Amino acid sequence: MANVNDTFGSWFVGVEVSLVAFGFSILQCWLFFQQWHKERFTLKLVVALTLHVVLGFVLVFLTSHALYYYLVTSITNPAALKEIIWSFKAEPWVSEAIVTLTHLFYILRIFFINKSYILCGVLLILTLSHTVLDYVAAGLELSVTGLAAEDLTARLAEAGLSLDLVIDVIIMFAMFHFFYTSRTQVKSTQNLLNRLAIYTFASGFITVVANAVILATFLTQPTSQIYSGASFVLPHLYSNCLLAVLNSRKSLRDRYDTGTIVGGGSSSLPGPSLPVFTLSSSQGTTAGDTDSPGASELFPMGNTKGEPKRAENYVDDQIRSVNESVGNDGVLAV
Repeated sequence: MANVNDTFGSWFVGVEVSLVAFGFSILQCWLFFQQWHKERFTLKLVVALTLHVVLGFVLVFLTSHALYYYLVTSITNPAALKEIIWSFKAEPWVSEAIVTLTHLFYILRIFFINKSYILCGVLLILTLSHTVLDYVAAGLELSVTGLAAEDLTARLAEAGLSLDLVIDVIIMFAMFHFFYTSRTQVKSTQNLLNRLAIYTFASGFITVVANAVILATFLTQPTSQIYSGASFVLPHLYSNCLLAVLNSRKSLRDRYDTGTIVGGGSSSLPGPSLPVFTLSSSQGTTAGDTDSPGASELFPMGNTKGEPKRAENYVDDQIRSVNESVGNDGVLAV
C-alpha cells in the first residue's frame, strides 16, 4: 500500500479544508440573498440550486462518505482499502458541473461587458472541451479497468487540468485588461474601474494558483493522491470566488454612491448598480472631479441648483436605460 500520508492523509486534509470552504460559501450565499433579494430569478437559481444548495452539499456528502468508508468502515479490511468506492467515482462528475457553471457565468459576464464574440467563443469552446475531457475520464473510471484504462484516464485528467488552468488565466487577464484599460476622465468612475480590475485579478488569481498547484502535484507525484485531496477544495474555491464577485457589488456601489453634479457641488444621489461608462455629454462644463476641462460628465445635468429631485429622477432614468441596454439589470456588469 502507498504511503498513508500521500493517500488517506491527503484525502482527510482535503475533505476538512473543503468543509471549511463550503461553510464560507454558505455564508456568502446567505449574504447574497440578504443584499440582493430583488435579484433576477435566474441568477438566484444558479447561486442557490446549482452551485451551493444542491451541488455543493452533494459534493461534501460524497467526499465525506468516501473518507468515512476508508477510515472507519473498512479500516480492518485491507482488500477494501485498495478499491475505489462509488462516492469517489461520482465526485468528479459533481465537481466538474460546478466548475463548468462558474466558467459559463464568467464567459457571459465578459460578453455583457465588451461584446467580444471571438473571445467568448474561444472560451466557450475551451470550457466545453474541458467538460467533455473530464466527463470522459470520469466515465472510464466507472466502466473500464486495467493498466491501459488507467493510463488513458491519467492523460485525460492531465489534459483537463491544463485546459482548466488555461481557461482561468484567459478569463482573469481578459477581465482585468478590460477594466484596467477602460479609461474615463471622471476620477470617481476611473477609481471604480481600477478597483474592479484589482477585485477581478484577486478573485481569478485564487483559482489559477489552485489549479497550478493541483497540476504540478499531478505531474510530479503521479503515484500519490496529493493532487486528489487538493482537488476536493477546488470546486468550493470556484463557488466562493463567484459569490465574492456578486457580493462585492454592494461595497462598490456604496463607494460610488456620492457623485458630483455640475453647478451644484456635491450631492448624495443614489448611485448606480454598475459602472456607468456611457453616461457622458460633450456639452456644458465638467463635473467637479474631472481631470480636465471638456471631459465627459458622469451626470450631465447642467445647473441643478434647487432641483435635487429632478436630478435624482434624471440619474435614475439614465441608469435604467443603461441597465436595459445590457439586458440583465446590470447583474453581470459589475
